[in-house]
Amino acid sequence: DAHAPIFDVSDYKVISDWEKIVDALIAKLTK
Repeated sequence: DAHAPIFDVSDYKVISDWEKIVDALIAKLTK
């Protein structure tokens, strides 16, 4: 649905998991 919010509540867990993955990658790159 083109009118749905970009960050839908149902996607919160997926977004949170993605941020954790990104944080982990950054931590490895900056170790």
